[in-house]
Amino acid sequence: MNLNGHNVKRGIDGTIIIYPTTSLDTGFYQCIARNQFGTALSNTSFMQMAVLDSPGNAEVTKIATEGEPFCIEAHPTKSNPIPNKRWEKADGTVDKYPEILSSTKRMQITENGKLF
Repeated sequence: MNLNGHNVKRGIDGTIIIYPTTSLDTGFYQCIARNQFGTALSNTSFMQMAVLDSPGNAEVTKIATEGEPFCIEAHPTKSNPIPNKRWEKADGTVDKYPEILSSTKRMQITENGKLF
């Protein structure tokens, strides 16, 4: 990383501020202080970007036929690190205590987020 880059600001107390961050800023960082009496090292810190991109709140209406398989697909979300996913039964509003759905004999949730 280039500590002289346009997005890196140095504080007089040894701090650095990286803004705006990019994926190129990912890496290990350590502060090294030196004077005539020796060298002191800070703990090493690892910095990486975290992203959670929302695909939007588009509503999709699907019609189920009794006795036939039915699938609701979770659209992939761009993120780093990989998010935890879960299905909730919604009534069309923001619910403080939603009913969290789990796999049963009649309903299966796959690792990629599909609900059968």
